[in-house]
Order: sequence, then structure tokens, then C-alpha cells
Amino acid sequence: MHRRGLVERRSRPTHWCSTCNTTLASAEVEEGIRDGPTAYVSFPVCNHGEDDDDDDDALSLWRIINNVYHDGGIDLSPPWSTLSVLVYTASPWSLPMNRAIAISPTCTYTIILASSSPPSSSSLSSPSSSLPSGLIVSTPSAPAVLQLLLNEGVHAIIPPHIPPISPSQLSALRLRSPLTTVLKASQPIIPIVLHGGVYPDRGTGCLHVAPACSQEDYTIGEKNALEMFSPIDTSACYTNGFGVPSFLVGQDVLGAGDDVILSCLKSNSSSSVGGRVLWQVGAMSRPHLACSRCKDHVLYRATPQWFIDIRGSKGERSSSPTSSSSSSSPPRSSFTPPLSSSSFSSSPSSQHSSLVNQVFQRVNNTNDENDGGRVLFHPQKVKQRFVSTLEGRSEWCVSRQRVWGVPIPPLLCSSPSSC
Repeated sequence: MHRRGLVERRSRPTHWCSTCNTTLASAEVEEGIRDGPTAYVSFPVCNHGEDDDDDDDALSLWRIINNVYHDGGIDLSPPWSTLSVLVYTASPWSLPMNRAIAISPTCTYTIILASSSPPSSSSLSSPSSSLPSGLIVSTPSAPAVLQLLLNEGVHAIIPPHIPPISPSQLSALRLRSPLTTVLKASQPIIPIVLHGGVYPDRGTGCLHVAPACSQEDYTIGEKNALEMFSPIDTSACYTNGFGVPSFLVGQDVLGAGDDVILSCLKSNSSSSVGGRVLWQVGAMSRPHLACSRCKDHVLYRATPQWFIDIRGSKGERSSSPTSSSSSSSPPRSSFTPPLSSSSFSSSPSSQHSSLVNQVFQRVNNTNDENDGGRVLFHPQKVKQRFVSTLEGRSEWCVSRQRVWGVPIPPLLCSSPSSC
């Protein structure tokens, strides 16, 4: 498998048990229930309005926003000063790892004007923090979000006659983290990316993306070359990583982590800088993965592991004559941080075929002498479970961090560039 380019060591999110201190296979986790908080959080826009004169989408969106406020008798300067994208999340602990907001490419978006206090003529001459916030949400979700804000005592309206905002216009915006004022280091500018998996009528139609915290977010990150930032240790606690404030270090992400983050957001909302960012906090019981051995909660954590590419997709992309120039997905190396001397990837062969296809040939083969024999299952019902497992995955994580079991004995070159 190594010679055929099917073995690779890289960093990506996998199931992690903080009690057993190891990554887990899908068969080693079971469904459980976890009670946890939910939140509606806004990501402030940091574009500079007319300074984006080289971007038609940003300029046209600025005109829409300025007209919305102008109709209400408000002169925005700068025009982005109170605008933000509203996001619903059921994992507040992952917000420090956010690297993008994903929106649907198939629906339009609109603006809800929201304020903690009733608008008055005197407020129009106040600093921007007193102005009503413009919250961008998907058009299908706007009525439900408006009602939620009203139930929270927020004074909110959907301005009449507002032109729909297209996904391309919205993706021209750049955002900053709602945690910016409490994080000890400058945070990266957050882009807005298009993703077909965003449901326009769920939440706000805007998805918080933390590539190191889930498989779907990892896929979005790989496609858009986002940083995979994972300041979480083996015990599922925040580490002293770049951009992590000292009061977060040592906090259990699935324990006190949610509460600490929400407290930070609430504090940021009451500050005089940036305006309100936390709009609603709720609670819900939802399905959650648990370790089949210790029964504790399992999270996704990005760690260096060994993978077998069972579908051969990596080799097929490498051997394709057009893959280097026409592929819409960036190379994995542009997304995954290097693993220094411990990095290892076998060179894919242009001749190799999908490993899973070869397995299916053995499973479905009825002739013992044809193409190397066949695989027999006892009891027979195990066969379908085995086939279903292979059909639902593209790679297999074969490494573990346990003190028992058979270790992987690879020899790693100390100078990969000279090998």
C-alpha cells in the first residue's frame, strides 16, 4: 500500500476521547445525549466601504446597506460600522477556532435592523455603538430570527423594500471574530465562503466554520485553503496557542469552555467597542458521540495520524493530467500545516486502482480461483455491515495512541527534502 501511494500521515480532525487519550475509529464510538448551550452570535464586518472600489460586489452591497440606513434617517460613516453576519452555533467552545463563515450559494440574504434600546432621534447622532446593528441572515430564516430577537426584548425590524443580497455580494465581505477584543493576539480576517451544505432555512443560513472541529468544516476548509487551528490538548482543554487568552488555557472545551466563551461574548457585547455580538443564548439536548469504553463524550480534534486512502482519490488526482491546474480544490499541503520531520506521505503511483474496489471484487467474487479468491462472511449479515462501512468512507485512520496494541513501525527520514 505504501508503494501504491495509499498511506499518508497528516493532521485532520478525528474522533478523540479525552479520557482514554486516543483517537477512535467509527466503530469505537456510540451515540449519546449531551445537554449544552446554543447561541446567536454576530461577526462584525471589517470591509472599508468605498475603499473597495475595485470590487463590484462589495461596492454594490455597500450601496444597499447605505440605502437601508439612509431610509431610517441614519448616515453611516464608515458604512460597515454596525453591520455584521449573524450565526447560530451549538458549539460556542469552537468559536476561537473559527476561520470562515459559510453561506448557501442558492438563496438570497437580507438585513435585520436590531437595537437593544428603542431608536430615537438623539441616538442618530451618537457613536456607532449606539446605532442599530444590521444583522445579515438568509431571507428564508429572517422571519424566525426576527421573532427570536423580539422575544429577547431586542427592538428589531426587517426594513421594507430592501433589495435581496446575492451570495456573490455577501462573499465579498470580510469579517472579524466576535472575540477579537478579548483575545490576546490579533485574529485573522474571516472570509465568507460558499457551501452547498448550508440549509437556508436553518438557524440563520450562515454557518460558523472551524476546520479543526468537525469533518464537514474540515472539508470546507480544505476546499477553501483555510487554516486548521486546534489549540486543544489530549485532555480536551485549551492550550496556550497563538491567539488563545490566558483565562481560556486549561479550561475543558466540553465542560467550562462553553460558559467561558459565552461570558466573553457577553462582556464584549456590553463594551463600548464594536457593539453587541451576543444576541441570544439557549439550551438544548442533542445527539452526541460517546466513547464505547469509558462512555465519556467524544469530540473532533485535529491530530497527526496515519491514514489509508481506500478509494484512491489522492492518487487519481495526482495522476490526472489536468488536476494541477483545473481542480477547484487546493492541494492538501496548502491547507494542512506541515508536520516537520514527522511528516510522511508515500508517492502515489499513476497505475494504482481504488483499494475499496479491489475489496468489493473479493467480497462479491463467487469463484475461488478467479482474481485471487474471495472473502467469506460468517454470519452472512456481517457482510452488509462491512460493505456499508466501506461505502460511507474515503479513508481509514489506522493509528491509535493507546499503551496497548500493535504500534505502527515506520522509519521516518529526518531530512525529507533530501530523500
